[in-house]
Amino acid sequence: MASPMSFNQDEAAHFVKNILRVDDTGNGNKLALLNKIIYSFKSNVACHNIGLLSSKARQLPDWTRVKTDILNGKGELGCALNVFMAGLLKALGFDASLSTAVMYALDAFHSSHLIVLVGGLGKPGEHFLVDVGNEHPTLEAVPLGFGEESPEYHHSYLEYKFMCRDGRILRLHNRGQHDSKAQIDASLDGFYIFYDFDLSSKTQEDLDNCLSLIYTNPRASPFHRSLRASIFRNGMCILLKDNELYVESDEHKMVSRPLNSNEELMKAFTDYFPMIDVELILKARETLKMA
Repeated sequence: MASPMSFNQDEAAHFVKNILRVDDTGNGNKLALLNKIIYSFKSNVACHNIGLLSSKARQLPDWTRVKTDILNGKGELGCALNVFMAGLLKALGFDASLSTAVMYALDAFHSSHLIVLVGGLGKPGEHFLVDVGNEHPTLEAVPLGFGEESPEYHHSYLEYKFMCRDGRILRLHNRGQHDSKAQIDASLDGFYIFYDFDLSSKTQEDLDNCLSLIYTNPRASPFHRSLRASIFRNGMCILLKDNELYVESDEHKMVSRPLNSNEELMKAFTDYFPMIDVELILKARETLKMA
């Protein structure tokens, strides 16, 4: 089964400097450096499911190939991006580890997600959440020692916050910015649960089971049945979802336009996601047609 990717220091330094274009050390402030890495990663590395869909077989990927693709700025599926980030941060001297989260889908089917937890940056024992493998923005490390409820965060188009409940940490999104079908808990003040997680240590078996579910179970994620690609250029969202392109406006609203032909779809990929191989896009579309 897959294990977290490992990096040597040269690989990590080259990626940070040449792909992320982060060429300073944060002046000795590790949290400042971490936030620069996160922001630049979301700005330059696409989260997409083209690799998943381009293969007709639902199986775990070749992790060597995934690592190489991300090192070259091509992007990957969200869980792979977080596996990559955990390995990258470890090589850079951060206390980083992978953990699992439970996604709350609108159809009430809960599925798996991977996140990164980083320690050693704040108060003793405090963790920070890093999540670069998410279509929604998390453009900085989130401190998790907030007591019962965190401050609200406003990144790109999204307003979100965190809350502790029954030993779990809930990630909450503002309902007004999302699908009206979202299931709302009246106690959450107009927010809904996007995912939840805890801070317990996870075994390699836990991580492997999570990755296996994401990659091999078509029911476990919409990414098995919908074409997706997203990136946050300079903190502004661009999302391609099936035959629709969403671009964030200066007012931080998502403005959509239909892609009415194959030519328009391919042009959108070329304009906004040139790092994704055209051949893989064509294979992914063929897979969806056959589903």
